[in-house]
Amino acid sequence: MQAVVRFTIAIGLVACGHDAVEPPPADGPAIETSGLTIPWTALPGLPGQVSSDITVSSMVFRLESLRVVGDTGTNITHGPLALQWSSGQTPPPTVFSDAPSGIYSKVVFHADGQLVDYSWEIDGTVALADGTHSFAIHDLMDLSVSIETSATLAPGGAAVLGVTFQMDQVFDGLDFTALDNDDGLLVLDTDDSAMTDFRTKLQQSIVPSPLE
Repeated sequence: MQAVVRFTIAIGLVACGHDAVEPPPADGPAIETSGLTIPWTALPGLPGQVSSDITVSSMVFRLESLRVVGDTGTNITHGPLALQWSSGQTPPPTVFSDAPSGIYSKVVFHADGQLVDYSWEIDGTVALADGTHSFAIHDLMDLSVSIETSATLAPGGAAVLGVTFQMDQVFDGLDFTALDNDDGLLVLDTDDSAMTDFRTKLQQSIVPSPLE
């Protein structure tokens, strides 16, 4: 396998530092707090079936940094943290309790496993003509995502900037029969020919959550 050529989809933002806060357990009590909150959602819900023939059993994004960006140039940063969907686990909301009041218009995150681990991973099963196969899709390449959104945080108040992973769109066009078969496991890896298109679709699937 050829050496991985690393690149970053540039966002062009400079963030001030902020110590990471350990998130509460996914099954813990809800915490009411002021500031900015980012709830993380997968549609359809994970783990679960995302199409008639594809089921995702787990997904993880290893974020080196997470930023909320204000219209006045304010940047508040969390990180590192992991967003993980698996059996009995979903990512808890991320809270920026010290965010100053103002209008926030962007959520930016950078996933990077630093070559020690994958930046993101998706595992599951797919039904093909010859039966059901397990698959593993993972990427050593770093991935930056910028999500245009809008929320107004009043002094002493609370605001929500939800982010949704539209998983029913990610697998469009992926030919599982062309993936490497590793002793029965279908694998899509960093420098495989189909990864560039899959990575782009994954990035495009991360959008603002619809307003309730």
